[in-house]
Amino acid sequence: METGYSIQFSSYKTFQALEGQCNDLKNIGRMNIIIGKNNTGKSKLIDFFDALFTKNVGRNIQKGNSQIDGLKLAFKVEEADIPEDCYMREFIFKQPIGGQPPFICTPFELELNSKGLLMKTNHATEHVQNHGHRVILNNLYEKCTRMVECDQFHRLSADRDIKPEFDAQFKDFSPNGEGATSLLRGVKTVDGKDGNLIKEILTALNKIYGPNTRFEEIDIRQDGKRNNVWEIKLREEGQERYWLSETGSGLKTVILVLMYLLMVGRDDIKKEEEKKKQLEGTVFAFEEIENNLHPAVERNLYRYIYEFAKKNKCLVFMTTHSQTPLNMFFKDEDVQIYRVTKREGKAIVSTVKNHSDKSEILDDLDVRASDLLQSNGIIWVEGPTDKYYIKKWIDTLYPDKFTEGFHYQFMMYGGSNLSHFTLDELETEDLIKILTTNRKALVVMDRNDKLNATQERVVSECKNNNMVCWVTNGREIESYLTLTSLQRALGESVTDECKADEAFSEHMMKCGIDYPNRKTYFAKKIRDEITNDDCDVLDLRERIEEVCKQIDIWNNSPDS
Repeated sequence: METGYSIQFSSYKTFQALEGQCNDLKNIGRMNIIIGKNNTGKSKLIDFFDALFTKNVGRNIQKGNSQIDGLKLAFKVEEADIPEDCYMREFIFKQPIGGQPPFICTPFELELNSKGLLMKTNHATEHVQNHGHRVILNNLYEKCTRMVECDQFHRLSADRDIKPEFDAQFKDFSPNGEGATSLLRGVKTVDGKDGNLIKEILTALNKIYGPNTRFEEIDIRQDGKRNNVWEIKLREEGQERYWLSETGSGLKTVILVLMYLLMVGRDDIKKEEEKKKQLEGTVFAFEEIENNLHPAVERNLYRYIYEFAKKNKCLVFMTTHSQTPLNMFFKDEDVQIYRVTKREGKAIVSTVKNHSDKSEILDDLDVRASDLLQSNGIIWVEGPTDKYYIKKWIDTLYPDKFTEGFHYQFMMYGGSNLSHFTLDELETEDLIKILTTNRKALVVMDRNDKLNATQERVVSECKNNNMVCWVTNGREIESYLTLTSLQRALGESVTDECKADEAFSEHMMKCGIDYPNRKTYFAKKIRDEITNDDCDVLDLRERIEEVCKQIDIWNNSPDS
């Protein structure tokens, strides 16, 4: 699919341009990100693209049959677009007209609307429009309409799931995920299907979830408790197989996205060049795929989609409430960002062009400076579960004293990503400087088996800056969880306490609890059962008191 062209329209469904304005989508990119508040019309904009790319809109514009009002398509006309044997080729781009300068550096725009083909550039426009060769207009008309005609348009809606399915229950793959299990089963078991696609999905899954998680198998099996019911099973390295229905929605979303990219419409295509050709004519639309994804996985998924789109020359449109893709791709020429707003009850879409537009999007997403830059201090932790436990311990030992987001804020460095952070203000620019984010900070890290070189460096930097660095006394933050709190949260299946040097995830798996794959879910359940009596484990109480003393200092509390 082509990129770089622009789209304007006055109205479509809830989109109604105000007087003298239009809905403006400039420079369609290889990946296009649509951001806005709830109920502003992001999904309706996906409807617009569906209609634009699949209803022969370009060919219907001049006939007055388009369901999109005021549609204009504009793209730059290059020298290569004019046939070599056309006498006007040399004349338009290189020779002066009426004393005007040559056009060798003047790629001019052509607009397709209900009035026909209009060229938009000073004196070149008038001359070609009034005296143009028919071949030029025919070629450009065909090019313009091809830009908005795709072979396939595939959409994944925000309301989605992968569920067990009966034999032949679904024949199609629906935007809500219905048919996904049947499609995977067909790929794996039916003759004539491309079974290698399962391996492609597995490879991509590991690229997105790696390096900490490695999937070794994706299988489709019958549910032993229900006849003719099939379900997806996965197996991670060193673990038993488990049903996909036992996992959170985040993993299901990633699998659905990969199925769309790697499988939809390609079942019977064997030759690689045929697959590539088909993908070049495909448009994908994904709605709010960030839901329930760990930030690292979210970034990896966006990166995978972006690289896939560039490699295969397909188009991708995504709606989101996340600022992550904004930060990742704002300066990328192959990515365009659009903002959907409501004015006077009407939906409007515009192109994000500068820092001011970006700031308005952050306001739409309610991303506040106090969430990070203006908090009075930052507690740097490895991941979200660390935050759940530490905040609970703080609130338990010092109830109603501190407010997260004001007195302190959590930030995550993401495990091995700690190697990219430093507390040394004189350090090379290759590392992210924690203290430039907020000079009032402390760091919490898991000891694991022993501290690695990165952790030892950070411990030393904290000491040099008179900062608290909490290295867990046990193997990890979960080593501070008591047996009683685990049993209250998870039941009697937890029969003994996790030893200080034992991996907590492995301990939970021995108890029949799939903690590694539903870590956030179980962490919230455990957190809610922690009491004051559960704080006398190893050096936990001492450490929390030290953390709270630092928070007092950050906030100039009388207790400090």
